[in-house]
Parts: sequence; C-alpha cells; structure tokens
Amino acid sequence: GASNATVINLEFSAALESLKKDELNGSFAFIDGNHRGTALTEYVSKIAAMGDEMIIVADDIRLTKEMFLAWKSLEASGIAPVTMETLRLGIFFFKHSITPGRYRFRY
Repeated sequence: GASNATVINLEFSAALESLKKDELNGSFAFIDGNHRGTALTEYVSKIAAMGDEMIIVADDIRLTKEMFLAWKSLEASGIAPVTMETLRLGIFFFKHSITPGRYRFRY
C-alpha cells in the first residue's frame, strides 16, 4: 500500500535495465538472489549510478567466499563513503550527511 515504493519482480540485470530506460532514480535498494561476486559488483555499481543519496543493502555477503570477496573489494574501493557490515548484510550508504567510515557489527 506504500505510494512511494515499487516492487519489480525481474532478474536483477533486467530490472536495472528497465529502471535505467525509464530514467527512474531510487533512494533504497535491497539486493538478494544472485550469489555471485561479479553480480554483486555489477549491481552495486549500476544502482549507485541511479541516485544521489541512497542506501543499498546486499544480503548474504558471507554466503560464499566469492560474495564476501566482492563485498570486501567494493568496500575497499570507496564506492560509498559509509559501509556497514553485519554477519549477513553489507550496507552501502551514499549519504552526504553522515560521517564517512567503515563499520562492522557483530551480534
């Protein structure tokens, strides 16, 4: 019932191409489903280009070694000024109003 959210049920690459074609910008993205490191890198890069201030959540960053290496590579690249890692999620903050840093939460 949210008027400011859209659910797109497509494979990620197809969904990102559809959003790009429609010139839609976003503020939040949740990535889950394709557990290849190359896919994570591709998706984060494409989504980051779709908005100025946004949050991207990547699920299952520790599911495979390849996913975790992709997360660490993206984090080290400085693609986002702030990252937060939990045991399951990797979160990129493309927000100018928060202090840059790399945060890790263990629970």
